[in-house]
Amino acid sequence: MASIAIAACANRHFETDDLTLLGIKELSDGFSARRFSPVDAVDACFARINRFDGIINAFITLDQDGAREAAARASSEISAGQKRGLLHGVPIAIKDNIDVAGFPRTAASNAYTDYWPAADAEVVRRLKAAGAIILGKLNMHEVAFGATGAVSNVGPARNPWNPDRITGGSSSGAAAAVAAGFCYAAVGTDTGGSIRIPASMCGVFGLKPTYGRISADGVMPLSETYDHIGPICRSTSDISIMFDIMAGNSAPEAGEPVNSLRLGALSRPLDYCDAVFSAEIREAFDVALRVLRGGGAEIVNAALPVPDFDRIIEAEAYRYHAGAIGAEPKKFDPRTLASLMGGAEVPDIELDMARRALADRRMEAAALFHDFDLVLIPTVLRTPPTIDEADDPFDLTDACTFIFNQLGLPALTLPFGVFPDGMPMGLTIGGPPGSETRILSVADLFERRTAWNRRPVL
Repeated sequence: MASIAIAACANRHFETDDLTLLGIKELSDGFSARRFSPVDAVDACFARINRFDGIINAFITLDQDGAREAAARASSEISAGQKRGLLHGVPIAIKDNIDVAGFPRTAASNAYTDYWPAADAEVVRRLKAAGAIILGKLNMHEVAFGATGAVSNVGPARNPWNPDRITGGSSSGAAAAVAAGFCYAAVGTDTGGSIRIPASMCGVFGLKPTYGRISADGVMPLSETYDHIGPICRSTSDISIMFDIMAGNSAPEAGEPVNSLRLGALSRPLDYCDAVFSAEIREAFDVALRVLRGGGAEIVNAALPVPDFDRIIEAEAYRYHAGAIGAEPKKFDPRTLASLMGGAEVPDIELDMARRALADRRMEAAALFHDFDLVLIPTVLRTPPTIDEADDPFDLTDACTFIFNQLGLPALTLPFGVFPDGMPMGLTIGGPPGSETRILSVADLFERRTAWNRRPVL
C-alpha cells in the first residue's frame, strides 16, 4: 500500500544542529543573525560529501578549497552588512553539462573530459552574482541522453533512499546530492523529464520552467528545441528562491490564492505505451487530490494531448555530437552512441518540418487550459528499478513528463507519497506558459498540508 502523511499545519521550520537540514531561507536568516556562517554551511556539506559520496557518487568534480575561499569571502561580506540576498553564502552544485569557469565540463562522457570552459553559463553567472557558492559539478546520464542515470563515465549516481536503485536521469547527481544533503540546491537540465524524473525518484522538488524562461547560454545542448534549465531543491520555498534568481526576476512575484483555482486531474499517462496508473499510484494520487480540495481548490477531470514522438531530439543530439563521434566514437558508451547514431538517419528536411509543426503546437498550448488553470498527474509510474535492471526497457519513465517539454509548458514535481518498498513518489503540477508562480502557490499549499519532511538515512 502506498502512503502519504497528512498534517493540517505541518511545520517544516525546526531547530537543528545539522545545518544541512535547513532550507535556504532558514540558512540565510541564520547567517544574518550570526548564529552560523557560510563557512559553517560549506563545512557541513563537505562533511556529508566526504562521508557518503563514496556510496552515492553524486559528484564528478569538487573544489573544496575554492568553495571554502568563497565561503570566507561571503562570511566577511555578510558580517560587513553587504549581504546580497537570500542565496548569499548558500552552497549549491551544478550539473556537469553546464559551464562553470574553473571546472571541466565533461557531461559524464570520456568524449569531453578535456573541455574547460572559459566562462560561466549565464545561469551560473546569475547564481554567483547572487552570492551562491559552487561546491562542484554533478554526475549525470552521459550527455543527458537517458532517463535512468545509469550511464556515466564515472559510474552511475545512486539513489540515497536505496543505493542499489537508480536515481532517474539525466540530472541524476543533482537529485541525489540534494536528497542526500550534500548541497542546498542544484541546477539541472530537462529535455524529456530529466529534472522531474530524478527529483521524483529521490524524493525532492524539481522545476522545469516554461521553455526559454531560463537562459541556456553556456549549456551543452541535447536538443535545443526541447532543453530546459531548472532547479532541484528540498522545498517549494527553495525552488522559488532559486527560480527567481536563475530566471533573472527583479522581484519575486506574489502568489495566487489556491481557492480561486481549478485543477485538472489527468486520469491516465500521456504516452503511446498504454500505461495505466498502478493501484498504489492511484491511491496516493486520490489522497493528493483530497488534500488540494481540502485547501480550497476545485478539482475537475482534464486531458492533454498525446505527445507527437517526432525525431527532433535524436536529430539535434547527433548534429551536436557528430564531430566528437567522427573523431573518437569509442569514447562514448556504446548505449549512448547507439542513441546518438539514430539521429544520423534524420534528413535536414524532416527535422525542419518537425520543428515547424512543433512551433504551431506550442502556439496553441495555452488554449489547452481553457477549462482548468493547472493540471495534476503522477510524475513517474513505478518504483525505481535497481541499477542492474536499468538496461531493461523502461518505457514508463517519461510517460507523464515529455508532453510538458514538447509544448514548452512549466511543470514541477514534489514528493507526495512512497511506494510499498519505501521509495518516493512524485506529483507533477503543470500549467500554461508563464504559470510558474501559480504552480508554486499550489505546491506550497500541498507541502504545508502534508507532513513530507523525510530524508533518506545514509
